[in-house]
Amino acid sequence: MTKKQENDLRNGLNRIADAMTSQWYGVQHVDQEHRDRYMERYADMARLFELMGVDWKRDKNGKHKVFLCGLSGESE
Repeated sequence: MTKKQENDLRNGLNRIADAMTSQWYGVQHVDQEHRDRYMERYADMARLFELMGVDWKRDKNGKHKVFLCGLSGESE
């Protein structure tokens, strides 16, 4: 893998982590009427990324870190 490919992959992993954190924030902070929609999106994202071979974890503050091919990305 070239350095550019590695950087592109890491940037993609950061975007995945940001997207998961955003959905999780919605689950935790919106009214009940909209919470289910955020939870469905979050669960769908998690399943999709797991099918793609992406491992992930969420810390106690709700921030996500994702792992693929020995690389990782994390939400800001």
